[in-house]
This record gives sequence, C-alpha cells and structure tokens, in this order.
Amino acid sequence: SATARFLGTAVENVRGDVTAQIGVGRDTDRIWFEAFRKRQTEGCPIHFEYEHAKSWETCWLSATVNHLGSGPSGRPRFSYVADDITERKLAEERLRRSNQELRRANADLEQFAYSASHDLQEPLRQVAVYSQLLEKKFGESLEGKALTYLNYLVEGAPRMERLISELLAYAQVTKRNDSGAPWGDKNEVRARV
Repeated sequence: SATARFLGTAVENVRGDVTAQIGVGRDTDRIWFEAFRKRQTEGCPIHFEYEHAKSWETCWLSATVNHLGSGPSGRPRFSYVADDITERKLAEERLRRSNQELRRANADLEQFAYSASHDLQEPLRQVAVYSQLLEKKFGESLEGKALTYLNYLVEGAPRMERLISELLAYAQVTKRNDSGAPWGDKNEVRARV
C-alpha cells in the first residue's frame, strides 16, 4: 500500500505486470529499465538517483535495482528499492545557490578592494609629499600641537601607504587564485601578500 500511495494509484494496480499499469510514467519507466539492463550486464546492484514526476508533484528518489533471477515463465524478475531524497536535493540546491552568491559577493569585494586601494594610492602620495614639504619648510618654526599634528601626518602617511599596498597585493593574489585551486602552505600565502 505504501507503493500505491507513493505512485498515486490503487493497490490493485500495483500488482500489474507492466509499469504503466502501476502508474509509472514513460520517462521513469525508461530510467528504471536502463538501470535494470545495467544490473544484468554488471552483475551487481545498481544505485541511481533521478527526478520522479508524480501527477501532483515532483520528487527526487535514490533507488537501487537488483536482479532476482527468472520467474516461472522465464521472464526476468527484479526489485527496486527507493528512498525519497527530495529534502536532500532541495538542500543541495540551496547550498549551490548560496555558494554561487558567495562567490559573486567575494568577486565584488575583491574588485572593490583592488579599485579602492589603487585609487587611494595617488592622493596618499600627495599627502605624504606635501606633509614632508611642510615639515622641511616650517618644521623648525612650529611648536606644540601644530608640530604634533605635522608629525602625525609625516609618520602616518607611510603607514597608510603600506596598508594600501598590502590591500592591493591581497586583491591581486586573490584574483590570481580564481581557479579555485587550494592555496597550499600558509607561509606561501603570506609570502605572496
């Protein structure tokens, strides 16, 4: 009766000789028959997954076919065992979509990091150069807070240049590894950055 409920047919129909009599569509029948033939040639149970269309919905099945020998009439007998894996397939599809969105977001972030670091280099060079010029021209005449602020500029600009250069190097390294290949040794990654 579980088979009849699954196929959406009456229990009497499940005892039919032909798959069409038990409510199995042609596409499903073809999938099952191919698995049965493969089982006959390979001599061991065959496992396969397929999308099973029912009249009211579609589900995914994980199935195993096994040849049981020949019946009294000489016709081959076989069994199919199926498990509903629809939830697993839906979860795999959600995971695939999430991974795809994550890859797209990472690519956008890498592009932004590259653009931002590249675009910030020239203005920062100007800040560094002009702060050094101010220090050379007015450094001895400045006192107190003015001198402190100028020192912040002169000392901070090279640190900011280094951070931007490291961000640019990181963006370039991540672009080079778009193949999805593993990075390898963590020391190698540090050396690249």
